[in-house]
Amino acid sequence: MKVLIISSNTLAFSPSGPAYVAGAALNAGHTVEVFDCLFAKDRPSELDGHITRFNPDVIGISIRLVTGDIIDESAEFNTRRFDVRPDVKDMVERIKQSSSAHIVLGGPGFNYYGPDWLEYLDLDYGIRGEAEFAFPLYLERLEEGGDIHSVPGCIYRKDGRVHKVPRELIEDLDATALPAYELFDLDQYFEHNISAAIFTKRGCAFRCTFCPYRSLEGGHYRLKSPQRVVDEVEHIQKAKKPKMLSFCDNSFNVPKKHAEAICHELIDRKLDVRLGLRRISVVS
Repeated sequence: MKVLIISSNTLAFSPSGPAYVAGAALNAGHTVEVFDCLFAKDRPSELDGHITRFNPDVIGISIRLVTGDIIDESAEFNTRRFDVRPDVKDMVERIKQSSSAHIVLGGPGFNYYGPDWLEYLDLDYGIRGEAEFAFPLYLERLEEGGDIHSVPGCIYRKDGRVHKVPRELIEDLDATALPAYELFDLDQYFEHNISAAIFTKRGCAFRCTFCPYRSLEGGHYRLKSPQRVVDEVEHIQKAKKPKMLSFCDNSFNVPKKHAEAICHELIDRKLDVRLGLRRISVVS
């Protein structure tokens, strides 16, 4: 099947989620392209042209945020609240007019507010949680006429009701596909000082009251092997040697031995790359 992954994010973030999902679809044997909203100069016309040329069977839309803050020097405190919903809605309406492709929603912003997004966009299907296995399973069942409504983590509208299928956590993260950063214009990201990002684990043992990651990813750590983590670094370097690569873990240095093992693996392979960390946890 021909699958178009749309990274709807327009803020300065790495497209890590869309890259992993695109890699999963590629690994399952599908023809995959991406449309990246972040650097589109005329998003409506560029999206129309991409869909017309590629004619996808399935369009997956990754929603990273619902709202965010952007720099606006004319606003109080130099920041302004940004609502992504109208832009996503406009994009979906254009897709409906120009394509008969099946539309699937996903991404962190969809995880939290799945039913609201389906209603707001007048769509019927999305996948919450970890989609590296769930999305290829959806594609397989769609292609073969199977039951897409039992895919782990799916949420769908049917008979006037919203139905949710429980998510499944991936225990063997080494078995997931490599992120398809080769489908993205990494030159553009590096020019804007945005690094490609990968994750080394999922789950969180902390109980921070302000953070939802534990409820999303579980309370125990599921670790990628250090060898697999560095395989991903090398995979990205084959697409484009990055100035910097980021780990987007909730906390990179927990468990400590896992973080140390990754660093040793990087040293042993003599990789020339600077690393950035989203978060370091201090544990006493």
